[in-house]
Amino acid sequence: MGLLSEHQLKTAFGLTASEILLTLRLFGGETLREAARALGISYETARTKLKFIFQKTGTRRQAELILLLARYRAPAKSARRMAADRDGVKRRGSASTNASRRR
Repeated sequence: MGLLSEHQLKTAFGLTASEILLTLRLFGGETLREAARALGISYETARTKLKFIFQKTGTRRQAELILLLARYRAPAKSARRMAADRDGVKRRGSASTNASRRR
């Protein structure tokens, strides 16, 4: 799939080191259970971390998270651009966003 930089994830989304490790494993194709096992944490702890990852990335499901991350594979976008795009995703559907798209 390509590489995602830990720095990109931290800068763009404010993820902690443990959230980054979980995110990278999920992005690499592991299930949440597999990732939890590989990281030596319980499934419930992984679920809790995933909820925080969803909040920080503005996503609600694993598939949505993976799609978001796929758009940001290194070196395609800088961390600053990722953050700007993330903020745009959170505003999707607002009048100001729709107006800027028409220009």
